[in-house]
Amino acid sequence: MFYSTEHMVKRNTEGWLSMTFNTYLPTDMGSKGSFMEQVVQLRENLNILPSSMGHRASEQTTTSRPTKAPQGMHKILSTAMALLSQAQRELDQNSRQIALLKQQIADLEEASTSDMLTSLKNRRGFELAFNAELDRVRREKSVGGVLLMIDMNNFKNINDTYGHQAGDACLKLVGQALKQEIRAMDTAARLGGDEFVILMTDTTPQLLLNRIQTMIWRLNNLSLIWDNEELQISASVGMKPYDKSHSAAEIFSAADEDMYKKKQLSKLQNNNKQENIAAQ
Repeated sequence: MFYSTEHMVKRNTEGWLSMTFNTYLPTDMGSKGSFMEQVVQLRENLNILPSSMGHRASEQTTTSRPTKAPQGMHKILSTAMALLSQAQRELDQNSRQIALLKQQIADLEEASTSDMLTSLKNRRGFELAFNAELDRVRREKSVGGVLLMIDMNNFKNINDTYGHQAGDACLKLVGQALKQEIRAMDTAARLGGDEFVILMTDTTPQLLLNRIQTMIWRLNNLSLIWDNEELQISASVGMKPYDKSHSAAEIFSAADEDMYKKKQLSKLQNNNKQENIAAQ
């Protein structure tokens, strides 16, 4: 990576040890040895200066005779400066590479916790957020919160009738609606298929009541224009408040059970509505 330095030491008429150097500054950094090898070579060059030279310099200082630098010393200093400059450039390059790698790792981590279709968190992203929130609750850094389980109604019928692209468009629309309804401290995720979940942290059901009611109303009043037809979108929402007395399994199971009850009620109401229309 660096060039070697040939040197010769001889005693001059004044008693100094002078050095004749054939020193080349690094130009092709990959041609001769490594950076550390060149540093070692430079150190060897410096080590050939005897300690008596320092004493001679002290003696020169106490007299009127001017002190002369040993021959070739300026070349050693020039080489040292070039080595330091190259080291700084390599450090800067390594720092940029490390920053790039950190950004790539962050991007991969984000991708591993995000749902590609809706841009919400995926199941893994939700589990990480949920476990972190429960840890804060146990340490009394959060008073608790509310978990909402969301399942779209008649989603299979949309897929079967209009195709999966229409179904994906409906999922994206639901995802956009959820993102607009949550706070920055909350987590919205798509668990898979047409199942969504919202984690509302560090709050109480009483404080969230109006927000939850607005969210449920909006989810049941969404529509999508597809092939000149308006597709009505609705969802069933289950809710479970939690605090430090609840485990993750208890919270999730209770919210899921509440959502299932709401879904069965929605189906019953829809069937009754269809029967009334048919009777007319």
